[in-house]
Amino acid sequence: MVLDHTLRDLVFYSVGIIINITLHEDSRVAILEKEIVVPKLIEVLRDSNIEDIDLSKVAAKALHNMTQVKDEFKSKMNDYWTNDSINKLDEVLQNLGDELDSIMVSNIILLI
Repeated sequence: MVLDHTLRDLVFYSVGIIINITLHEDSRVAILEKEIVVPKLIEVLRDSNIEDIDLSKVAAKALHNMTQVKDEFKSKMNDYWTNDSINKLDEVLQNLGDELDSIMVSNIILLI
């Protein structure tokens, strides 16, 4: 619920807490089992995008932490990372890459 909040700082610090919790392997699996966390983090990344790069970075770090599981849990990764979540993350990252490309091109044009 907190990840849906409109107060940016509340979302930012909540994602920070998720990062801290997911530094511990056992906690990471417990959070992954809450099937709502990965999709919500993807939404945070999508909503923050380039406009709030700090929030984008913490959301990306939390998502990265969610991919690091013990070997014994790797067979369950498809349960934790659904095709829908992977497709949404791919779309978000593609859009982010496109935005970064646009910014780079604009900056190069300004330099010329």
